[in-house]
Amino acid sequence: MIRAETVEAVRATCESVIASHDVELVDFVLTKSGRGQLLRITLDRPDGALPLGEIEGISRELSRALDLKDPIEGRYILEVSSAGLERPLTKPSDFSRFEGRLAKVKVREPIEGGKVFQGEIVSSNDETFVISSEDGMRVEIPYSSIVKANLQVDWSKELKGIREGK
Repeated sequence: MIRAETVEAVRATCESVIASHDVELVDFVLTKSGRGQLLRITLDRPDGALPLGEIEGISRELSRALDLKDPIEGRYILEVSSAGLERPLTKPSDFSRFEGRLAKVKVREPIEGGKVFQGEIVSSNDETFVISSEDGMRVEIPYSSIVKANLQVDWSKELKGIREGK
């Protein structure tokens, strides 16, 4: 088990580096891995464009800052990546930002008989969001019950846009 103080020191170091870029920290995981530890950082940009070269530059800055402050005992592997098309939804502001988009959500305990919901994010507030499935069923889901949530790509819509030259 990694100590909470270590996780917070690593997070603070990473956030200070990330703050100097126009990017958002989507996910932060520090976990045991083999004989060392794994630090996985997932980034996104509000406009969605996060080129590989920029991710590489941020990764180098993070590595230098972590080596300088040395908050992680022993060996570690640093992985920095873009959140991608099917990015995780990790906080209430993600659900409001992506209203109108498709999402897939898994919950701990059944809600209205189901534990997995896929559909359009219709609305959101500080405590819950509403998802509407293709069959028109609307379900209100508390953020506290989410196990995992990701955007989903509507490939038929995307491909239709490509065919129409959009």
